[in-house]
Amino acid sequence: MKSKSETLALTTMVVLGGLFLAGCKEEEQDRILLFEKGTYLGQDDDSMGGTTAEELRARAKNQGAL
Repeated sequence: MKSKSETLALTTMVVLGGLFLAGCKEEEQDRILLFEKGTYLGQDDDSMGGTTAEELRARAKNQGAL
């Protein structure tokens, strides 16, 4: 039979292990951890529709940007 100190140590390790495993937030999981200098490794942006791009160009032209 195990002594009280062995049982306490095992219980402590199990509880701490559970806390470490449950401690990761869902939004932090599957994120990029290794980066390459000068290279974007994230997901591609959604493409903008043709009318939205034209509206933005017209706004920029009205503001004197183009």
